[in-house]
Amino acid sequence: MPKRWAVVIVALCVVVTVAAVAYAATKAKVLAADTVRARRFEVVDAAGNERGALRALADGTAGLVLQEKNGKRRVMQEVETDGTLVLMLYDKGGKGRADLGVDSDGTPTLTLWDKHGKGHVTLAVDTDGTPALLLARPETTRGT
Repeated sequence: MPKRWAVVIVALCVVVTVAAVAYAATKAKVLAADTVRARRFEVVDAAGNERGALRALADGTAGLVLQEKNGKRRVMQEVETDGTLVLMLYDKGGKGRADLGVDSDGTPTLTLWDKHGKGHVTLAVDTDGTPALLLARPETTRGT
């Protein structure tokens, strides 16, 4: 009989322990941060490949980059140190094809390039409200 009581006592202890843990789990508070701070956040796919990043660089530039699984950049958005805003769209080959921006003086621009980075068109509105349209020759190569 003593062996039987030992098994009953052990079983009772296990039941009480499981019940206590279950009760404590229902009363536990979930911790949530109001603020998360970092210089870089990365988004990775299931294989661990970087697909995007939100970052603040040492020069004061802040930006968001999204890329394909092969690492080719497709979208880049930045706030530069002088306040200039840039949204750049890239083709599958990684070449910049469309650039939407607002200069630090408030001038909005939209620039489009061909697949070779040549022959572009720019549409802008100066700070005084004057519209501008620039059509560049095909031999004109886009800057970096």
